[in-house]
Amino acid sequence: MPFIIPRTFITALALCTGAAVAVQPPSQTEDALIELAALQPFLHDDKLDMPETTLQSGSCSVRLLSNALHYRRNPDKYRNAFFAALVIDDYADRAAGRYDYINPDEIASTIDSAMSAPDEITDNRTKAVIGFCALKDKNLWVNTEKAGRISLARVVRGIAVSSLLEGTDEDALAITNAIDAHTASGHGPPEQ
Repeated sequence: MPFIIPRTFITALALCTGAAVAVQPPSQTEDALIELAALQPFLHDDKLDMPETTLQSGSCSVRLLSNALHYRRNPDKYRNAFFAALVIDDYADRAAGRYDYINPDEIASTIDSAMSAPDEITDNRTKAVIGFCALKDKNLWVNTEKAGRISLARVVRGIAVSSLLEGTDEDALAITNAIDAHTASGHGPPEQ
């Protein structure tokens, strides 16, 4: 069954959609698009042997998708590389009080914009990976009345990780929390 991006989750955060903030997916080279398209069949069959050539790709999207697929097949061997591909290192900005806020009504359209992909990329999990890579260095946040400050990169990372690890015993929330705790330990505490 194909993974469907939980649009209700995104819209629940926003309550409604609005104009997109200028977030473009990272420009993918022709080689990166070919590699992303070539990796898509591995999303559907964990028994297929994965090539290791894409693990060190210069493309965030290719590297993350490749590491995720290898992690699904052999978590012990690929844990560090997969976790490293999921780091959002915004702690220095946060400690300095630097946040780029968007309006709550811009959440869904901003995420949709970040997750847009060329026609040859058909799998929503791959689009979530592209969206995460587009947002991970943007420091985009939304202030909500009930949930407080929310990082858009972390929302999309959660979507990507949960979709990529669907069908495994892995806990996407525990993984992303551990990554954030480890990354934060190298910085002072973020401003509250």
